Amino acid sequence: MPKILLIRAGGTAWDEEGRLRGTLDIPLSAAGIEEARARAKEAAAWRLRAVWTGTDQPARETARLVAAAVGVRVRAHEGLREPSLGLWQGLLKAEALRKHRRAFAQWGADPTAVSPPGGEPLEAAAARVAGALREVVGRARSADVVACVASPLASALVACAVLGRPAREAFAVLEATPAVAVLDPGAPPAGRAPAVPPAAAAVTPAPPAPRPPSVAPPLFPKPAVRGEVAGA
Repeated sequence: MPKILLIRAGGTAWDEEGRLRGTLDIPLSAAGIEEARARAKEAAAWRLRAVWTGTDQPARETARLVAAAVGVRVRAHEGLREPSLGLWQGLLKAEALRKHRRAFAQWGADPTAVSPPGGEPLEAAAARVAGALREVVGRARSADVVACVASPLASALVACAVLGRPAREAFAVLEATPAVAVLDPGAPPAGRAPAVPPAAAAVTPAPPAPRPPSVAPPLFPKPAVRGEVAGA
């Protein structure tokens, strides 16, 4: 089964300010461009067959740098876009907390328990991202490594889908996953950390082995082999 090289988009000036962006198109900052270039250099250690990206501006700009470094074209997928944060978009996190104290605090603790006013429910975003990921994997050959570039929350939902983690753990998964990480849809949900190539290992360590999912099964369960009980 193809492996996913998950690449987080570089940052924007809003990220540096602590401002909530959501689906708003904000260009990469100078620091974000350098982040994207460093991630593109890591990606060049892999023989990538495709670079898929979300449709938001930071993801697209990062994907173009990755594609240029590895010599493949960019393919945009609307399903990989960052979730909308509704009325919170454009607010500093401190402002959102002051104006929507209870909802914002609850969203930070469990982003599936409450949705930003006018925003996309995270469970719906997770289903959208998982559907896009199935399409991306379905278009690749079994031995391929396919890059998937996404902004922070969307990248966390990609990792959740592959690792079988529920969407409510998206923030924890985001924190635990490096900016460049290989996810294996064919691997069991626990017991092995995503691999990192030798050329990239010194720059981005492999994330810790994911713990077993508490709710969702892996998006791409490992097929049973003869003599093995499926799901065991």
